[in-house]
Amino acid sequence: MSFRDALAQLGVVIQEHTFAAASEDVARATANMVEIRGGGEDRIPIRALPDDHSEVVASVPGGVTFQVVREEGNCFLIKLLNGKEGYVQKDKVKLRQQ
Repeated sequence: MSFRDALAQLGVVIQEHTFAAASEDVARATANMVEIRGGGEDRIPIRALPDDHSEVVASVPGGVTFQVVREEGNCFLIKLLNGKEGYVQKDKVKLRQQ
């Protein structure tokens, strides 16, 4: 007898569910890395807060990959190479899986 059958005899019925998510949502939920858009000549501002007017804590070249700490509004909080953290706008990066 299967576990499912045993539960059914006890009156517990397990119903199958299908879960669907858009590929963009799955990528965002599972991404743990972002790559800065652009080339090595480009410099993208990394800010202290998730705000366009916040202090710039670093300027990083395109093509560099960083670990995502969390998503916050229109930004990702990333871990910089020196161990510090800062915010980058979502439209300035490409999502990556590690």
